Amino acid sequence: AYTSNLLPDSDQVWLGNLPTEFTMTVDGVRLELYHAAPGSLHQYTWPWATPDELGRLRADEATQLVLFGHMHHPFVRSARGFTVVNVGSAGLPFDGDNRPSYAIIDTDTRHTAVQIRRVPYEIEDAIARAGDLGMPDVDLFAHAVRKARYPYADE
Repeated sequence: AYTSNLLPDSDQVWLGNLPTEFTMTVDGVRLELYHAAPGSLHQYTWPWATPDELGRLRADEATQLVLFGHMHHPFVRSARGFTVVNVGSAGLPFDGDNRPSYAIIDTDTRHTAVQIRRVPYEIEDAIARAGDLGMPDVDLFAHAVRKARYPYADE
């Protein structure tokens, strides 16, 4: 309800109509993109996942690169002939590094290179802005962005 009150109806409609799964080919490299996993918005696949667990992130054997987010832990792993990339989080990482993360992907028909990048930002300004906007549970948010940990993980 809090976020809905901040967004105009047109933005809510646009967000609500985004696909939950997407495939594309770039420079001959087939990609699958998910929030969490094929068919799931909630599945957790951690950086230390087994090759079998990583394999469940790929719906099509022809896919060479799977990109997803959900658990806010950026990583790049190879698994059974394809690469898995968790891009992390643009503003709420949970891997102990409170800088936002994103991935740079370079592709061509023979090679794919992936880099996870981190950028600093003014954390205290973000916390103050959340408070100014009346964000519920701003103390939990502040803990999460300062520590880069899920708020309940420290309890």
